[in-house]
Amino acid sequence: MALFMAASLGWGLLFLTDALRDWHAVVPARRSRIAGVFWHPSGQLLIHDIVGTANLQSAIRLSATGALLGLLFGPRGGGALLIALGPAYGLLANVLIYLPLTLWLCRAPYGPRFRKGGAGPGNVR
Repeated sequence: MALFMAASLGWGLLFLTDALRDWHAVVPARRSRIAGVFWHPSGQLLIHDIVGTANLQSAIRLSATGALLGLLFGPRGGGALLIALGPAYGLLANVLIYLPLTLWLCRAPYGPRFRKGGAGPGNVR
């Protein structure tokens, strides 16, 4: 989440300072792609720890639904934010959108100390 926030912050600061050049666009864009590489697999692993085995199928469906809704409505919401606040402040506001989930993840009930019934599934060989 910090990488996603850093990418939006980078874009916002480049727009705010009017320092954006063609080659500057590479760094925040790459940072956003790298953030996706780290977030998507770890997000999938967190689902099992957070909901447990009994609710895993529903959680995966809900996660997939949320991802599709994000693809459908995310650009519309982001565009509205950019139109309402302007490019620089819209991107800086996007940083704040990540903040509640980031704070929740810091306190979310996942990991070995919250697991019931042992350490979880082992490796399949």
